[in-house]
Amino acid sequence: MKKILTVFLFTLACVLTSSFAASCAHGGDGGDENAASGDYMFAVVDGVAYKYNIKTGFASTMCDDPLCRHDSGECPFYGVGEDFFNCGGSVYYSVGGSLYRCDIGTGERHRLFDADGIIAEMEMADGVVYYNAVTFDYAPDAERPVSVDIYSYDIKTGKTEKLNDESLYDIQRLYSSDGGGLIWCDNGPGNMYMTDMHYKNRRELDGEYYGITAGGRSYSLEVSSTSPVSFDVCAEDPGSGEKYTVLHDTASMRGYRDCLLATYNSDEGKYIGVAVDGDGGERDIYEYLNGDIYIYDENGENGRLLCSLPDGCIIESLAQKKNTMENGDYIGVFLREYTFDGDGRIINISRSKDIAIVNVKTGEYIITKSR
Repeated sequence: MKKILTVFLFTLACVLTSSFAASCAHGGDGGDENAASGDYMFAVVDGVAYKYNIKTGFASTMCDDPLCRHDSGECPFYGVGEDFFNCGGSVYYSVGGSLYRCDIGTGERHRLFDADGIIAEMEMADGVVYYNAVTFDYAPDAERPVSVDIYSYDIKTGKTEKLNDESLYDIQRLYSSDGGGLIWCDNGPGNMYMTDMHYKNRRELDGEYYGITAGGRSYSLEVSSTSPVSFDVCAEDPGSGEKYTVLHDTASMRGYRDCLLATYNSDEGKYIGVAVDGDGGERDIYEYLNGDIYIYDENGENGRLLCSLPDGCIIESLAQKKNTMENGDYIGVFLREYTFDGDGRIINISRSKDIAIVNVKTGEYIITKSR
């Protein structure tokens, strides 16, 4: 049962978030790092890399060619994965087996190195990029059809280091850095474990731990409802070690600095329209998510409504563990959109390329505008 629950939670990864010790993403008090990071946030939507100006509210593609369709190798950002990072005025990202750095101000990009395989599940912690290098053996009698090795790349020194001694069978997903260690998940069996910063001294963890942190405290999630999906946010008492619930029935949550941010499902779903199933049948779609964001102390107390986005704005999730959706006092929030055909039936449910940019101190926000 526990394994089933763990797999179920992983399929809902977009609902979850983890707070990395992302010294490149923002300063301790928020305003000063903006000069180094630029005035932007970044995200990949439907395979296209976007940048969001936190001052003007404009959203535009990372590729600055107005005639580019961003759907072929002619686009310099074609094939970019979800894993890319903002550090020191540059964006780091991978395409295939190569790591690139793009200067935010000039748009100039540099290929830093070619990995020994396809780069997968890249993540950054304390100025170091960690990634899986995946290779394939297509021989019919191959003893190991897929081999995975873990590498680190230090942005300051430019040094690349292989971290594992023997090749692995499954991709290892890095969730967070926590107390000088790294929290990982083995994507095969779904086991959570912790290592030091050099992928040594492995220690198994509770499968429900997701590396969510705020104010130096760590949290886990437990499913409280499956229809609609909601989670209890839990922590351990530092004295007794007993687990207790910090927040109940959240739709999504995010740890940011010393605060917890949360959204909740509405009691009654809002009717959106009729969708057509693959077999031609129709079903009514109700949306339980809304545009309200709440903020709490790290212990779940002193909760208040941070902001309510305009009608029609549906928060897909607060989750975005990459530091490219944080900048000083601002966070980026993904929104959901529905596409209808000429008869008014829903033909697609997707992530919008526009986001909400929210000031976590004041609650002020803007909804970006694509151009």
